[in-house]
Amino acid sequence: MSTALSILQTPPANQLDVLVGDELEASPWATLESDPGVFTELAAKMGIRDVQVEEIFEMSPECFQRLEPIYGLIFLFQWRDSDTVESEADGIVPEGLCFMNQVLENACATQALLSIALNCPALDIGPALRGFKEFTKDFSPAMKGLALGNSHHLRTSHNSFSRATDLPVLQYPVPKRNYKRKRKRQDDDDNGFHFVSFVPFEGAVWELDGLKKAPRCLGPLEEGSNWAAVAAPHIQTRMAQYSNEAIQFNLMAVVQSRLAALQKRLAQQTGESDFSREIQEAIMDEHVRREEIKADNERRRFNYVPFIKRYLELLHDKGLLHDVLSS
Repeated sequence: MSTALSILQTPPANQLDVLVGDELEASPWATLESDPGVFTELAAKMGIRDVQVEEIFEMSPECFQRLEPIYGLIFLFQWRDSDTVESEADGIVPEGLCFMNQVLENACATQALLSIALNCPALDIGPALRGFKEFTKDFSPAMKGLALGNSHHLRTSHNSFSRATDLPVLQYPVPKRNYKRKRKRQDDDDNGFHFVSFVPFEGAVWELDGLKKAPRCLGPLEEGSNWAAVAAPHIQTRMAQYSNEAIQFNLMAVVQSRLAALQKRLAQQTGESDFSREIQEAIMDEHVRREEIKADNERRRFNYVPFIKRYLELLHDKGLLHDVLSS
């Protein structure tokens, strides 16, 4: 038995990808929740510094102004059959724009965040992502997608949010056989959800969708204008395609870290003042908020199944299960 396989027998499922000995035998990509706290921690794990992710509930100019600087937008929507037709359209990737095709299932969350990081010179993306960008700069979009899949750093960052019940196949990272599945006809309601990115690049606003062959230019960006306002009508058009009975989309913005901004403002103050004390209180509030986000993410990772199973067994043993289920 290989060292990697012996390791796989002992750790909890959510740690498999971190502890596995051979990177090529690591677990597949788990499904991530579309939550700003998840994406904020994911950005930090990937090496993107001094950013946070905020959920957007309205696309008014005032809302975008409050969030500035906005480095990129991440939009989650339900994939429709019409999107499959659009994905076949050819296009040109502008020189210098980092665009990659999604070749791995469930990798679109990390890919959406990565697409923003690699196309925003203002961000400090750390040595790991700088090395990835330099290594893949001459690759085709499909090859860049494959490089993403082979990045142990990105895969372990992504899968650190998974738990055993999220993706049972995590316990079997190397399938012995590949089974061809027949493609069945689906309604739009059966289709999965997908993340795409929106970024400004060289005087224009671009949609980066890894399931399409090329990026899509949404329009020119006038000097002094808010680039997110150019993307907003296209996102609103997408939202209008869905019924009002269900929320089938989510919009988040990658923005400057509020904590880093407050700490920078405090360092610029000289002496004690009411203003500096207000900043210190805001910093304390932000630390509390981050602790709450950290606790929420820990709860997302925790596998509650053994606890629930044992709890139900105890209720059954004491003859209380029927009364609990009936109440």
